Amino acid sequence: MIIALEGLDGAGKRTQAGLLQARMEQNGLRAETISFPRYGHTFFSASIAEYLNGQFSGVEHTAPHLAALLFAGDRFESRDLLFQADATHDVVILDRYVASNMAYQSARLNET
Repeated sequence: MIIALEGLDGAGKRTQAGLLQARMEQNGLRAETISFPRYGHTFFSASIAEYLNGQFSGVEHTAPHLAALLFAGDRFESRDLLFQADATHDVVILDRYVASNMAYQSARLNET
């Protein structure tokens, strides 16, 4: 089973993921938490950090489609890890996944 926790920065996703993992393990389930972006683990996560730190001319000046591709690339690079975790654990908890990327980048699209 894969459970994705989505939400704004500072909303407590990491805390809730940790509590959920602990509860699953207390109930005898094998659980793992994976956080996205996977800073320090993928090529794309380094580019995401640069983007968020304004090194791509600032977040407000970077096309949301480009930013979405960076986050998608991070997930793509992590797919083997995700498949392995899913195969070896009863529950895989994701601290952010696709929905956060969709929400953040969609909010920046121009209305046409």
